[in-house]
Amino acid sequence: MTRVSFGLLLALVACQKAPTQPTVAGQAQAPIKTPATAVDVPMATSELLLWRVEKDGVSNHLFGTCHLPIPLDYALPPAQQPPLTDARLVVTELNMSQLDPMQIMAKLYDPSYSLSTQLGPEAWRSLLFRSRPALPATMLEHMPPWTALVILEMQDATPPPEKAPPKYAFLDAAIHGEAVESGADSAALETFEEQLAVMNIFNEQSLLQLQQKTRGEPSPQKEAEMDAIIQACLYSKSAPLEALLQDEAYAASMGDLLDVRNNNWMPKLEAMFADGGVFVAVGAAHMFGKSGLLTQLKANGYTLNRLSAERAVDPPWKPDPTADKPPFDEGGPVDEAAVERWSYVLTNMLTSAVCSDQNPMVSCLVETQELCTESVQKSVPLCVSQWADQLPQGEALISDVIQAQVAGCVSADLMISAISGPGISEAEACAPIRQAMEQAGL
Repeated sequence: MTRVSFGLLLALVACQKAPTQPTVAGQAQAPIKTPATAVDVPMATSELLLWRVEKDGVSNHLFGTCHLPIPLDYALPPAQQPPLTDARLVVTELNMSQLDPMQIMAKLYDPSYSLSTQLGPEAWRSLLFRSRPALPATMLEHMPPWTALVILEMQDATPPPEKAPPKYAFLDAAIHGEAVESGADSAALETFEEQLAVMNIFNEQSLLQLQQKTRGEPSPQKEAEMDAIIQACLYSKSAPLEALLQDEAYAASMGDLLDVRNNNWMPKLEAMFADGGVFVAVGAAHMFGKSGLLTQLKANGYTLNRLSAERAVDPPWKPDPTADKPPFDEGGPVDEAAVERWSYVLTNMLTSAVCSDQNPMVSCLVETQELCTESVQKSVPLCVSQWADQLPQGEALISDVIQAQVAGCVSADLMISAISGPGISEAEACAPIRQAMEQAGL
């Protein structure tokens, strides 16, 4: 669904291309489905976020997705999957077959922007600790505020790894994989550039929410939003979401994210619906409200029937409010002298290792050794700061784990700088680097 909790509302871009299992370049990710249901699992018939849309004897389907790792067989049980598997055309917000992860990262990365400067030192340090290891400091520093908010909201909305079930594909990716597997044509309602322009409208609001979140300020509104997400995503209950979008002040604040895009999509949807056999999957929040797709379709003469199916009463997972989350404070005690000392040590170590003539990083990602050295010297202090509360005291040695994290953070900066700049060399020696980046989703 389009994230109702503000950071989750902005997760459209981040989760549209977020597979949870390795993929082979050029191949679609197969949907991960719910394991076979045990006989003692309580079952019940429940409404889905799926509507049959009919006009003049022509039938299509509209499905409200959730940009979270939810099994396809739970969100859309097998009894109601024929509208997807038999569709002539599957329509999503973005055409995932045409998304190039490297280009996405390049468009998000702005070396002239400093998130740390915008947040201030205390909020930045809290954000560094909370976001690790999901996003290296070097990438976080130069990305728009909404991306950081997305990561934090995703942490809050999903169980920690040790309590999570088998990893599922994000629902959007699973739907796309099913469409590819069935041989359906695919289409999109907007381009990545159009969606990114909408996301960036909310940078100032995202920055404010990041500052509030890092200070641990309570937010009753946030709790209401999160409840609406959980009820819609995991239980297909739309009432809390509908109520939230009926609040005029809230709906107005989401106008660019929902209403404007809904209005832009309607002519495209009606043209696609003309021949029937179309399955449309967009964020569930787009369904409801005065300008919601359901409201507009009904006003234009379409008959809407919400569909149901039998499935497990309990969802495959749900957020655990008692689960430990990384603290949103300034982390553990930080020895600034240790940060300075280890920044110096690791700068020398990594400059020698990364920028060596023997390392293809130099020729593949940067034009000269001097540029490589400059990048490493700039990146190491930032990367060390992300682990500042875990640095050894006194004469103790730094752990291999932290060394590896800092090295990865430095390498990430070199890679993303290359992607957003001159690109990665096409030389044969650089093939392993290109392959590794593809496997990492870069």
